[in-house]
Amino acid sequence: MVSNNIDKKIYIKTENLNIYQYTNSLLEEAFKAGMINKSFITAFQSQVIFILKDLIKRYTKNESTSVSVETAESLLNSLYYSIDAYTSSLKDPESCIELLKVKSLQEIYNSGIEIVSEAVIETMMLLNEVKENKLDIQNEVYNDTIEKGIPKFFKSYNLVFNAQNGDCDIDYPLLFDDMKLRGIFYIKEYLEKLKMENEFCSYFNKIDIQRLFIDHASVYKIDSVKFPINIFEIVLTNNIFSVLSGNEPSIIILSKLQGTMIINNLKSMDSIEINMLISEAAKKIIKYFNEENTTLSEYIKNYINILVSRISTAAKNNNLSNIVITSSKDDPQTEGTTFYNVPKMKDEDFRTMIQELMECENIEGKITIINENIKSLEDFIDMLKSNCLFNEEMKTIFSTLSVPELSVLENLVFSEELRNGELAPNNLNADAKEEEWQKQFTEFIKELKKNSTN
Repeated sequence: MVSNNIDKKIYIKTENLNIYQYTNSLLEEAFKAGMINKSFITAFQSQVIFILKDLIKRYTKNESTSVSVETAESLLNSLYYSIDAYTSSLKDPESCIELLKVKSLQEIYNSGIEIVSEAVIETMMLLNEVKENKLDIQNEVYNDTIEKGIPKFFKSYNLVFNAQNGDCDIDYPLLFDDMKLRGIFYIKEYLEKLKMENEFCSYFNKIDIQRLFIDHASVYKIDSVKFPINIFEIVLTNNIFSVLSGNEPSIIILSKLQGTMIINNLKSMDSIEINMLISEAAKKIIKYFNEENTTLSEYIKNYINILVSRISTAAKNNNLSNIVITSSKDDPQTEGTTFYNVPKMKDEDFRTMIQELMECENIEGKITIINENIKSLEDFIDMLKSNCLFNEEMKTIFSTLSVPELSVLENLVFSEELRNGELAPNNLNADAKEEEWQKQFTEFIKELKKNSTN
């Protein structure tokens, strides 16, 4: 009867399994399917409690059999982390249930500990590979994540007592990042994706990558050295546009003329035509670098829908020049904007300016103080965070910004909405923003967009 259940593989609904809480969701679905009963679940939970008690003794070095509720929960989560590591490694849910029936949970837990331990070793080796082959790019967030942030994780990681957590400063964004993963498995997947992104970028001239990186920062008026920007996304996007302009897939730099031609071409297309065009360019790139049927090729293909949505939205808003990055070499400096790629104000000068703003009683005076002192995007945002402006005053300040300056803030505040092609008034939710200045900016942009369509 049991083997018949396994052969059919219809009793457990795999679509209902939670990969982040695998064992518990597996037991729940197996119970619904009639593969196990309440007595089995009770016995399973008793084994969990037995192992947890042993963990508490080890945690307190046999000095106590009790800990705080918070510590007990952390130890329990760590226990399940290792159990999940083993159960999720089995070939199918039905086989896992049958194994749970004949094997003690202690054995399964021990096997899970071994899997986690092996993952730690593999991930440390992976980090060394990433370090050895990291891109020669002047971006502090990228370099600090690899050289300081992730190594910090290994110094504090405890696979027995705190396997699900880990102190780590990862500020560099991947193109696709599963933030629901925890512990060593998150770090491992993060490094695997980072290694893959780096390998793709290594196909191109490193001087061109740095040049493109700076050009991109110039378009968005951000600090290319300190701002968290995904290098792979910039390189891949311009690589696609480069191919569309007639360049070889090994080229990522576009001239002004090539950029203009591409923009004019995209303006005349609908989203279906854009999708076909971008997809064909991506296929050429994958074929050129012999990446057929690899994880990287899937990674690139998954980005296509995002890019197509961004292009379609940008075309409607007439700002395709923010996506199609052209070379700024020999171009004159753009003047007349507030945000320049300059160092932040000295702390003392910044505090003095904030004090002046707080003492100033009219918005006209505050605008003058801001225009005379603030030159960088970082200082402007720090000023907004400092609570020296009332809500309506913030909106007045926003109204004094130029279109390029507003575009910079839009790309910063609405990065996810832009990725998903949802930068329409009805899709902007101020309550979803954490910081007050972002809420006010969201309301300001909603009003601006509504007025522009009336």
